[in-house]
Amino acid sequence: TPGVSPDGSVLYFGTADRVLHAVDARNGDRIWKREVPGEMRQEPLFSDGAAIVACDDGTLLALKGPRPEDEVWRLKPDGTPGPLTLANGVLYVPSADQVLYAIDASRGALLWKRALSPGVSGRAVRIGGSVGVATRDGRVHFLDAGTGEPLWTFDAGGSIQGGLAAAGSLVLFGSDDQTFYAVDTNLRTLAWRLKCKGKIRSIPAVGEGSVFFACEDSLYAVELN
Repeated sequence: TPGVSPDGSVLYFGTADRVLHAVDARNGDRIWKREVPGEMRQEPLFSDGAAIVACDDGTLLALKGPRPEDEVWRLKPDGTPGPLTLANGVLYVPSADQVLYAIDASRGALLWKRALSPGVSGRAVRIGGSVGVATRDGRVHFLDAGTGEPLWTFDAGGSIQGGLAAAGSLVLFGSDDQTFYAVDTNLRTLAWRLKCKGKIRSIPAVGEGSVFFACEDSLYAVELN
């Protein structure tokens, strides 16, 4: 998945030959390219002028250009990184080693990690002082954003594959039980749910007062009110 710089001028994407490309978003002209340790299957994110990329060998890199001195930091967790989340200067990385990592996005320093069995699935989300992350058994775990300590858990009716999104105090996600959930993190309870015709394995997108998600052969737009 490509990523676009915060000012919209540069498009970053990886190719199967383990190369990160930076191109002009207006006309496609190459600005630079650089070899990286593995294929990049997650969307690049951006912090303090650096592009943060995840490689399939487990390496996380923050880069500002193609030269060795343009590398801001490098960190290698024990498993292949999943979808990245950047919030409040912290990078949250679900990993194939059943661990959620919290990393200082400006320095690449590990802040904390939390093992979650039977394994983290999909994208994490930060809501205020907590971080929500799903596991393969259909649970959403809410952790203290500063320490990673468990706060509370919500049980869905099926496996959560895509990951989580947030709108205000609501955490939004779909499940293999053909249901879309909205969980109120202030009240720590289910706000509402919507039964759909098929498994929901996409990451929800929030905008214009609605949440959008795919459900097998359908696209849903649900008003948030």
